[in-house]
Amino acid sequence: MKDWRNSAEYKRWKLAVRIRDGQCIVCGKFEGKLDCHHIIPDRPAQFYKYRTDVNNGVLLCAHNHSMGCWSAHKNPLWFSDWLKKNRPAQYYLAMERLKKIEDENNS
Repeated sequence: MKDWRNSAEYKRWKLAVRIRDGQCIVCGKFEGKLDCHHIIPDRPAQFYKYRTDVNNGVLLCAHNHSMGCWSAHKNPLWFSDWLKKNRPAQYYLAMERLKKIEDENNS
């Protein structure tokens, strides 16, 4: 299976997230390594429909993405709380989508 992260669709998503946010949404860093983070993960298959929706992405520096102890990957509960307080529209959209996926899986 081809890695979708090499696709034009993924590259467009990353560019759209970078243009919208412009800097790490947590600390404001705008130089160096900045990563596009999926709020709802890009895998497994039931999450695929959201993986290139710009509302399902945020721009984070490497520290706040995956390196620091208070990062989206190492401490997802912290990140979820941060997102709820600082980006409520994206947080509640993600929660609504996850509920829909859960309901679909349980029917």
